[in-house]
Amino acid sequence: MSEISRKQSPPTAVPMSRVTAVGNHDPVRDGHASAGSARDRVEGPDDTFPPSLETTLRSAFSLTTAECRVVKGLLDGLSPREIGEHAGTSINTVNTQLKSVFSKTAVHRQADVIRLCFELQRSVRPRT
Repeated sequence: MSEISRKQSPPTAVPMSRVTAVGNHDPVRDGHASAGSARDRVEGPDDTFPPSLETTLRSAFSLTTAECRVVKGLLDGLSPREIGEHAGTSINTVNTQLKSVFSKTAVHRQADVIRLCFELQRSVRPRT
């Protein structure tokens, strides 16, 4: 490779993989796939949410379906903007639902909601 062509093509940095709360990485966010291919393959945050955890959240904290969808998105490592895109709602709607989740669960941060879900999931799992 000549000196000129080396200068014209800068080295490409490999982006660090973004691991979500459930241990998956999103190829679209990581720059490894196009948005169209991921949209065909990924339905959204509803895929990995344990039904028993959703039932517990609904009964313990009176969360609505929309609020559970926001929690599902947080557990999948999505930002409020990404949650809104998956649900077809605005970022303002998601932020309002998130504030309601904070109020109902008596926490103040997204990380606290995730921690609460992991604690609830541990308590819901049948012990063998």
